Amino acid sequence: MSKKQNGGRQLGYESLEERRMLSAVTVGNNLDVVNGNVGSIANLLSSNGGDGISLREAILAANNSSGPDQIVFDNSLANQTINIQLGNLVINERVTITGPSTGFVFINDASATADTGLTFSGFDNIASL
Repeated sequence: MSKKQNGGRQLGYESLEERRMLSAVTVGNNLDVVNGNVGSIANLLSSNGGDGISLREAILAANNSSGPDQIVFDNSLANQTINIQLGNLVINERVTITGPSTGFVFINDASATADTGLTFSGFDNIASL
């Protein structure tokens, strides 16, 4: 096609900034266990330990995955309590945590060793937790 046929404009391109999709994992039980593969979110999704994904597993997998991540609570956990028994849940990577679409998820420090149940550092935000 000649310049005249395409309006006299030359085609070109421009570089865009790097974009990454959030890695997302859904918490499906109210247990405080680690029996899935928490090496990354992808590993946890393919090997969750057989009882669904716990909040602790989701946080550990998010901490081990590069880039921002998303943790979502399944709607079946609405108004349920997660009893933290294995020490503090430590979040040290960028993550967004979203509760179920209705109700709340309660986190109870049931551990003799946990200070507060949760420790946050280097996160983006927590929504509807």
